[in-house]
Amino acid sequence: STQLSFFGRVGYNYKDKYLFSANLRMDGSSKFAPDKRWGYFPAGSVAWRLTKEKFLSNVTFLNEAKLRFGYGTMGNNRIGDYLYLNTFVNNTRFYGLNGQVVNAYVPSSLPNESLKWEATVNRNWGLDLSMFKNRLNMSIDYYINSSKDLLLNVNIDPTYGFTSQLQNIGQTENKGWEFQINGDIIRNAQGFNWTANLNFAFNKN
Repeated sequence: STQLSFFGRVGYNYKDKYLFSANLRMDGSSKFAPDKRWGYFPAGSVAWRLTKEKFLSNVTFLNEAKLRFGYGTMGNNRIGDYLYLNTFVNNTRFYGLNGQVVNAYVPSSLPNESLKWEATVNRNWGLDLSMFKNRLNMSIDYYINSSKDLLLNVNIDPTYGFTSQLQNIGQTENKGWEFQINGDIIRNAQGFNWTANLNFAFNKN
């Protein structure tokens, strides 16, 4: 199998206050039929550094406060080769043909020329805080990950000659919260240092 990928990205920073980025990934895979071979997966993110605004300029204990949002898509092509074509395997049994014993080759699976990339969309909202001369750092994230056109084997009518076929069908969703706290309890450049980390995560599938 062969895969060819292209990736492009642009970014913009306005006064170190508003941050933007956008990118596009294009993947082509020989695992799919020629008209389904390419998948296009855009992504982007924005961030707002609140501590660069005047209304927080007098808050001395706050070193960094940043709101951010990210959106991205990615693809999955982890399937076998040639599943969109008629393929054959050696049956290992022998048959008589014109007085000779010969091997038999039979179809290995039911082809599906409509197979295409499975796609997952990721969305993430976050808040980053740094306080007390960067001794206490916090991150809060809420995310939603949705997958569609899942590449799954589906049961089919045995009259097709097979009991299952690989198809793009179904969807899933994961969403939840993540919390992270990092603190320098003791910070001593020439001596003992003590750093603590705490994480919480809640996920629903």
